[in-house]
Amino acid sequence: VVLSTVGGRAGSRGTATGSAHKRMSHTIFFSDTYESLGKGYSLVALPTDIIKRVEEDPDGTVLRFMGREDQEAVLVTEDKTYSVKRGETSNQQLLFPCALQTLLDRAAPDGTLVTTEGSPSKGTNPGADAVANVQTHFAVALTCPKLDGLPKLLRRRPYEGPDYEEEEGEERYTRQQLHEMLQASPKQIDEELHRLGALEVEGGMCVLDVQYESRLMTHVFAGATLCGLDLGSVSREDLLGDKEVAGFPQFVLDTFLAKYAAPPKGEAMQVDGKVCLDIEKMALFRADELLSHNSSSQRLTVDEFVRAWASMLPDGTKVCVEMLRGRAVLETRGANTLVKPFPLAALSRDVKRRFKELFDQQASWRREDLLPYVSDLVGPGGNVDQLLMKHSRVSRSPPVEGKEEVRTYSSRV
Repeated sequence: VVLSTVGGRAGSRGTATGSAHKRMSHTIFFSDTYESLGKGYSLVALPTDIIKRVEEDPDGTVLRFMGREDQEAVLVTEDKTYSVKRGETSNQQLLFPCALQTLLDRAAPDGTLVTTEGSPSKGTNPGADAVANVQTHFAVALTCPKLDGLPKLLRRRPYEGPDYEEEEGEERYTRQQLHEMLQASPKQIDEELHRLGALEVEGGMCVLDVQYESRLMTHVFAGATLCGLDLGSVSREDLLGDKEVAGFPQFVLDTFLAKYAAPPKGEAMQVDGKVCLDIEKMALFRADELLSHNSSSQRLTVDEFVRAWASMLPDGTKVCVEMLRGRAVLETRGANTLVKPFPLAALSRDVKRRFKELFDQQASWRREDLLPYVSDLVGPGGNVDQLLMKHSRVSRSPPVEGKEEVRTYSSRV
């Protein structure tokens, strides 16, 4: 095979760009193990940021393909997740163990490729011979981490308190095992563990049992009320002043604070410093509790639900049904409007299936009610409006008396 180029440098198709130069021909040799279909090789087009990282730290950079046989593979680095799409080409793509320009630079005056020692290659030089015609490649693009299975893994054996740890139960997964099981980078998994309020018990990762966490929250609220504490600025020492709260293990209280507390005014939280408890996040935990007991035969009306919900929180805490978006929907039965559990976590991660589930639940959605159920489907660089335009039909009602237009979404089917 003869490769023709113009001048001394090869362009994308074997010819140089710019001013014309003398045309040259280069003889290409094929190795004895040459694969015409290239089944033993695949090309991966890596993003610039990964290439730069590998160049800067070739020994310390770890790239891993993750996924079971029933999953689409992803590529993960230490802090990012990338989708992997397979592609095919009918063009001939010859693979050499070195860069093309290196081969051209080695060419003898007669066009024959030469070895590093200067002798012509006769198909025996592994550095100059084509080893395969590679027709398969993989395109890599930044994507969202696939973490929807993490809560279930953490609930494999939740922490119910020291009295229950002696009992036999399922073994908890370690942090390293979770890193190896999930299609996400270690950093993204650790961030989600923190968001979920996960804790490590004797090397195993888990979450607090819901009833156990609920009891602690009740004691925190009661202690704050009894001692006149401001939940917007309270110290760990203040909370431990309540004997009921002090009865919980220290690491449990630390986990609780890490999940529900944020430093006031953005300052870093000190070990004994003041923290601001996120009352809205705690209110949503209480809402989930109430929704879990709200069976189809015993649905609460909106007013009944809001009253019961507020009774589980400190006096003066304001809650409303709009806070339940992504957790519940309103259902009309006769003259009553009932609260129906409809959690985002129970819906499919597949985009088409997700929209089908949503429109099976109700034929038409207002934009503000729909967004919490689809925002997690938007990948890096994506746009929720593009997603809605592709998978739903939008209707607009004109503004009335100075109010903004109302957009509703229905199925395209």
